[in-house]
Amino acid sequence: MPTTNQQTCWGGDSPHWCWGAQVHDDCHISAPWTLKAAEHHVEACSLSARTASYKVAGPIVADGELAEREAANTICSHETSVSEQDRVFLAKVNQLAGEFGTSAFGDSGMPNPSKAARVLSFVKKAAAIWPELGKWSTVCPKGFEEIDPECPFWLNGRAKFLIATKAHFNSINSKKIQEVNRRNFLSNMGFVLIEEFITPREEAKLLDYWRTNGPIFRHGASEQHTNRRFFHYGPILPRQSFGTTRSTLGVVPARMGTMPPVVEDMQLRERLRKAATGLGDEMQLTFDQLYVNFYSAAAKGRIGFHHDHVGTMQGVIAGLSLSSSCELHLLALDTELSAWPPLALQLPPRSLYLMSGLSRYHLQHGIPVHRADRLSLTFRTVDRGSAAGSNRLWAREWSS
Repeated sequence: MPTTNQQTCWGGDSPHWCWGAQVHDDCHISAPWTLKAAEHHVEACSLSARTASYKVAGPIVADGELAEREAANTICSHETSVSEQDRVFLAKVNQLAGEFGTSAFGDSGMPNPSKAARVLSFVKKAAAIWPELGKWSTVCPKGFEEIDPECPFWLNGRAKFLIATKAHFNSINSKKIQEVNRRNFLSNMGFVLIEEFITPREEAKLLDYWRTNGPIFRHGASEQHTNRRFFHYGPILPRQSFGTTRSTLGVVPARMGTMPPVVEDMQLRERLRKAATGLGDEMQLTFDQLYVNFYSAAAKGRIGFHHDHVGTMQGVIAGLSLSSSCELHLLALDTELSAWPPLALQLPPRSLYLMSGLSRYHLQHGIPVHRADRLSLTFRTVDRGSAAGSNRLWAREWSS
């Protein structure tokens, strides 16, 4: 039986498609009245033919009765379907997602005790911020405490979250929206893009270091199903973990793996920390792990949708693009968002992207087949507490 004022799990298997590979949505819930209001809200606001403002009012279900009409008198301009209420709410949820390392009201994927505990921490703080969403409760169907997906707080909060997320997706993918507004909406989801982060001369040095006919390139490893060549620096990550071929799901603690000299000479990590100011974890961000990917256009290099693992990597991911532009896709696995296409974002050469909050913990990211050769440098900060006995193990030499 649910316990009052404290978190459930939901079941399901809704497929999402990723360039020919299927990614399963293992968790979803349904709130019929609220989600219907959300869909009507977004559809009405996204009609490009409308030139007048559109007002929407819809009920939210709480304890079997209609709660206050959250969407009453919400005004959407003809340029964008994102209301001020949507922006403020999603930005705050994004902040809490980064603070607690969780997908917040979004689909968190396959449940486990660690994820459930982070969601509970989020719920406790969010409930104090938005008491009008109703009471929350927990259930324990799998041997650990989880948010009850049928409690008023979760139903109402998730419905409000889906309204704001759908509106942001519509606007970000719109061809009519101004770029400055697109960037602002992306920042509400924790995604920041900085163009010309490095100079053309610095780009040339980095490309030369990992050039295909150079001495470093042959020390890399190739991933068969994505046709990309990758290089690890910093704490070593296993190439394969249980249930997946991803190389980001574990860490081998040891004192080893220095950064390439070309990276240190440019003081890239120091510059990344400065760029990430305000995104959270500022005092802890060391960007001590570097993952270099070479994508060959001839080999159709790509990478499927994924999260950088929450258990071993901290809250800010930084990616530097070199040589050519590419299209980064951001995908929400929520069943209710399955009809929405992924966010398609252009990453120009020499640009830096930073992912935190919802773009880090809720949305999966991936890159389809490249049209031109490209090199990327992905910097992450390893959570050294994720390895058992880490204080002792992190001090050991790799050879010991």
